[in-house]
Amino acid sequence: SSAECWIGFGCSFAVCDESDQALASFRAAQNKYAGSHVPLLYMGMEYLRTNHLSLAGHFLTSAQKTDASDPLCCNELGVWSYRRGDMEDAAFWFLKALRLHVEAESSALTSTDEALGMEGYILLSSEGRGKKQQVAQESLDPVSPHVKRRSDSNVQPPSTVLCAVKTPSGRSISASIVGATIDNTLADTECIERCNDKFWEPTIFNLGQSYRKMRCYSEAIVCFEKSVSLNPGSYSAYAAMGFAKHLSGDVDGAIDSYHEALSRKPEDPFSSEMLTRALSEAVTY
Repeated sequence: SSAECWIGFGCSFAVCDESDQALASFRAAQNKYAGSHVPLLYMGMEYLRTNHLSLAGHFLTSAQKTDASDPLCCNELGVWSYRRGDMEDAAFWFLKALRLHVEAESSALTSTDEALGMEGYILLSSEGRGKKQQVAQESLDPVSPHVKRRSDSNVQPPSTVLCAVKTPSGRSISASIVGATIDNTLADTECIERCNDKFWEPTIFNLGQSYRKMRCYSEAIVCFEKSVSLNPGSYSAYAAMGFAKHLSGDVDGAIDSYHEALSRKPEDPFSSEMLTRALSEAVTY
């Protein structure tokens, strides 16, 4: 009877290509979990799967406005924009998804490691623990018993700030920044490099494809190299990297990448065809 069960039920129907039953399950989840963005997100994903782009955009945009800090909403909006042929918006949403993920990880590290000793916390070392037995138990952090909050600290915990931003196409959307101590000056390439979770490899791959279609080949190659590092067995990432190098004029690098793709999937027709063309160009020029 819980909303999570209805979401799982709907996903099962979606896998079986039963779109009507999947949507009905997601609507049931929305009734159980009123105010949540999750059912809206899954309804948008289902409409996107069945190529109803107008309805998909409606539900995905509503989900993102309900919870602007969820990177999965941004990822799905990126897929939606890509399917519509708007590569600039697609790259914007994919990058925003990665940035939100990286910032969330940075915020978690700040609150557990980097902020200790800097923002109202003192680390109690094993040598000093015997000298600090007089510390009252109620002053210890319940999660980490070896961390004590300074009573004289006026530092406030990280907060969530809502703001408005515009996509490259000019649409205004709401966004949130979680954590007052987050470094918001990260370059796009830094966001890509700092993402070490394999779960986000498809987002990085899709970002690379968006860059390639925008003819930003160097940025695309950075994305595909990161995809390969997160998922070394992916033949499609090697093929895409070879194609981007091929288009940028690096024929030798393209040949190497096509070989890597074919070593993982020898029957891949795209890599076979492009390798033949690249070898022909290398011999001719």
